[in-house]
Amino acid sequence: MAILLLTLAILGQRDDKDVFGKNQEFAFFIRTLGGMATSASAILTEGLTRVNLRSFPALAADIEKLSLGLIAGIDPEVCWERLRSETGSELMNQGASMFYDSVIMGGEPENVVFFASFYAHRLRGYKVSAEPSLAPLSGFRTSYMRLLWGQ
Repeated sequence: MAILLLTLAILGQRDDKDVFGKNQEFAFFIRTLGGMATSASAILTEGLTRVNLRSFPALAADIEKLSLGLIAGIDPEVCWERLRSETGSELMNQGASMFYDSVIMGGEPENVVFFASFYAHRLRGYKVSAEPSLAPLSGFRTSYMRLLWGQ
């Protein structure tokens, strides 16, 4: 039993570290994507191809999947939903949803980028300040859920 719990704790810590890295980069990614899309009056798909993935190492694989799906002609809503669900981050889920939905509804790109990145940055700050009190439980919870759902 102890070995199982230790394994779950190690996997949880690794997953939490990955999610923390993605949360750290997300606000800057949204700001960069919006800047790329608005500077050339381009669409989001073209803006994604211009983003330097080396600037976002924790998000690089997720950004690449999103970009490839959009370039391949897959429905953008499906691609963005996949990004939101696969990252494991509630911050990215809410921030990406806010960003994509606002763009689709015709929001001004400059305003959408500002508010989505501000929201992600602010929420990330709250999570970082709460991190020490939640640390003992978060790794175990994540690993336990992955074990239950077979991921």
